[in-house]
Amino acid sequence: MTLPTNLQRAIDSELSGMSQNMLADAVDGLSKRYREPRAQRHYMASNIDRSAYIACRMPATYAVICGVLAEIQNLYPEIDPKTLVDLGSGPGTALWAAVETFTSLEKLTALEGDAQLIDLGKRLGSSAEEQILKDAEWKHQDLCQLVNCPSADIVIASYALGELSSEMQLKLLAQAWQSAGKALVLIEPGTPAGFKRILDWRSWLIEAKANILAPCPHEKVCPMSGSDWCHFSKRLSRTSLHRQLKSAALGHEDEKYSYIVAVKQMPQVALQATRGRILRHPQKHSGHLEMTLCSIDGTLEKKVISRRDGDLYKKARKLEWGDLI
Repeated sequence: MTLPTNLQRAIDSELSGMSQNMLADAVDGLSKRYREPRAQRHYMASNIDRSAYIACRMPATYAVICGVLAEIQNLYPEIDPKTLVDLGSGPGTALWAAVETFTSLEKLTALEGDAQLIDLGKRLGSSAEEQILKDAEWKHQDLCQLVNCPSADIVIASYALGELSSEMQLKLLAQAWQSAGKALVLIEPGTPAGFKRILDWRSWLIEAKANILAPCPHEKVCPMSGSDWCHFSKRLSRTSLHRQLKSAALGHEDEKYSYIVAVKQMPQVALQATRGRILRHPQKHSGHLEMTLCSIDGTLEKKVISRRDGDLYKKARKLEWGDLI
């Protein structure tokens, strides 16, 4: 997974001439705050922080959002969204991912409380080939003071609700769910704390009669307990600058995340019976493979599939962590 060419060029232009040492220090600071279990209302407090974000965090966030939206497209092919609202949009990462996924989109709305991030998002958007990104409506809005969430076919909040207090999270969740015409997408870091927030929101959504489209293959009590937590991983390519800023040797990194997608009406494809969703990397051996599934009956299932299973084995060999079976 890589950023769109025009977006990467725009980012490179924004970073041109900046001190790599200062950027590296800012990247390290962002990474530490990102892993904090508590809400971080001032995650990006300076221009160097914002630059560090688009250099190293924006590619990871883009990869994750693309993966989640692709899952919606796979399970809900008839969704054809025309409008999308992004809550806590930052520099507009979700807008780019949405345009990459849904060709049906006609209007994008971004809500962001940081005026300088809005300016940055607009500059990045102006480099896009797609007119819809250039025409995106940006609203300067602190989510803590949001009175009415704009309505849209899809409402998304990626790495945003967790920055609020628990009370504000539920208040904004209620507004977002009411405003979502077809789907609500919530994404958090793939940490125990991030998953705990997703789990709390999942419970609220089920109580509100929402249909859980993904990742859960059921709406029963989550079987993950103790020190285990439900999360997934998306691999993205690093640019040379990305590697330098992180003092990394590898040309890629794996971004872990937790998420929930709730829909107003469960689509026919998703209603078809599945065995479950694969948790963790399947263990592939000679002649058989082992995997852990979150199954449709609400339990964790250890599944062994061998060559004797014929076509199922051939298909299962191609499946990875996070796929449905």
